Amino acid sequence: MGKFFGTISTVAGEACPDFSNPSHCVDSHGYTDTTPNKFEGDWNHLAPYDVNQWNGTLHIDNDFGWATLTAITGYINFKREFYIDADAAPTSDAEFNQNDAVSQFSQEIRLAGDTSGIAWLGGLYYSWDRVHSYTPGTLVDSFGLDAFIESRQITNSAAVFGQAKWPLTDQLTLTTGLRLTYEDRSYIGGTDFVIPGLGIHIPATHQDDKIFNRNVSWHGGLDYKPDDSTLIYLSVARPTKSGGFFNGITTQNEALAPYKPETLTDYEAGVKAQLIDSTLLRLCLPKTANSHAVLQQVQIGASSIVLSLDKAAALEIWQTQAAEPLDDRQTQAHCRSHLASGETFADHDATLIVTLPVWAEFRGGRAGISQTGQDRQTHTPDPALLKALARAHRWKALLLAGEIRAIEDLATRVGQERRHVGRTLSLAFLNPALTRRILRGEQPASLRLSTLLDADIPLSWQQQDQLFGTAQQAKKIP
Repeated sequence: MGKFFGTISTVAGEACPDFSNPSHCVDSHGYTDTTPNKFEGDWNHLAPYDVNQWNGTLHIDNDFGWATLTAITGYINFKREFYIDADAAPTSDAEFNQNDAVSQFSQEIRLAGDTSGIAWLGGLYYSWDRVHSYTPGTLVDSFGLDAFIESRQITNSAAVFGQAKWPLTDQLTLTTGLRLTYEDRSYIGGTDFVIPGLGIHIPATHQDDKIFNRNVSWHGGLDYKPDDSTLIYLSVARPTKSGGFFNGITTQNEALAPYKPETLTDYEAGVKAQLIDSTLLRLCLPKTANSHAVLQQVQIGASSIVLSLDKAAALEIWQTQAAEPLDDRQTQAHCRSHLASGETFADHDATLIVTLPVWAEFRGGRAGISQTGQDRQTHTPDPALLKALARAHRWKALLLAGEIRAIEDLATRVGQERRHVGRTLSLAFLNPALTRRILRGEQPASLRLSTLLDADIPLSWQQQDQLFGTAQQAKKIP
């Protein structure tokens, strides 16, 4: 396809692919696609994506008084089928019908308590998972052959872990954690080429191997709370990412060699502050047992947060909290009297709409929302980039906390491709200055989510600025 795989130029001196004018970019068959829409083309097969999954979880808590015992048992059965027309053309150059079947069992038992002011937690974890992938494909218009890729992977993992929070002073807390993990992962699979019509398999690659891993992960941190609405934190962690195996079409056995476990030392520091200092919300949306019935929807925009409240439930709570009996009109008038500058309060039939002005800011490596200030330039952040950044940092937190052992496990949990999960996770390691610009909507116009996901993002922040053309911006933006 011209806009995806048309890498051969028919015009001397013109580079390909050329998204603005793809007509001179062809593939090895001389084909080009001039359709401007990236989601339209001449591919010869539909690309359905079918996922069937069911999960079961049993959660048991038992309070002994001095500690709480928690047992969590989980089971996942996941099946997926999707078609890839990789050549995106009328020819059958590289098309694959991938099928994945995953079953996973996990058991965690932990004991948590508080002794002399020290909050502690300790536990055991075990899991096994079975992954079977088989992918028939065709390369018939390029090599006159079909392909068949198959693999089976079995993983067993066990761990013992512990964490403690030590109150050094009333405002300063030290957190320490340790996890010892044992894991073995076996893999058998490879690629066969198949003669069309005869069904004769010609083995191309094969791997039968195992990975044994014993590792220690740890983390430590200091939390300082100068007041109830502010947290200053510093943390360091050294988690381990499991090794694994490549599962795709190959012509060399070396490509199927296992990749080793990796360790990462992560440093993080920053400040968290109260999201919104709104007298209106403190007085008119109190924390009560029925508050969950009030809040219907939260919309976070570039310059405001809009809360949709159930009118009947909100008025009932507010009237209960009032010092004297109030009717509906008096209750709303009471809440409007506490509006701060820029806040609005509107009545729309059965819904009350509260609008609070905010702006997005990045502090010390983490994204947060702060109340808007004066004379601040207006920008429009890219929603897709913001969503991907938030997801990347959430996934990173799961890995650092030990809730997820490896990217493969994370991909299974979220039901996405391992490659896409890995690419998305790399956004959590962007230069903080670059991340701050993305959150403010101040990144270069050419820096889109697809640009970041397609790039091999280096760990060096300076190299990131050079790669994405933000080096000069970095000198201007604090």
